[in-house]
Amino acid sequence: MAVHTGENEAKKASSDVAKGLEPQLLLAKRARVMLTANLWTKGGLVNGLIRIVHDILFKNQSPPSLPAAVFVKFNAYEGPTIISTEGDHIVPIVSIKRSWEDFNILKTAAGQERKAEEEQLTFRIA
Repeated sequence: MAVHTGENEAKKASSDVAKGLEPQLLLAKRARVMLTANLWTKGGLVNGLIRIVHDILFKNQSPPSLPAAVFVKFNAYEGPTIISTEGDHIVPIVSIKRSWEDFNILKTAAGQERKAEEEQLTFRIA
């Protein structure tokens, strides 16, 4: 799951080049995920936190390349949550967009640099 903008090489960019976003992420319910960004440090949503995927929401009943939101169990989270029927504290996580310029791979035929973008969820499989 990811949305890439730019040359095909943008899809191959490492998470270091893409500012922490994985080039591809395959998720499932009950998967262990680790946050790769500080989403809200005061609330406890910090880089490196490992939690469990509760559910995945897709738009219009047809899975696109990126879900509308991923619902993750964050029982130690200090902010607003959705309480599941099992009593778990669920937080919806939406994608973010990052852009970068890689002058080694993103050049037009005229030699001009191009910008690449990736929209992705801010976690990886743990």
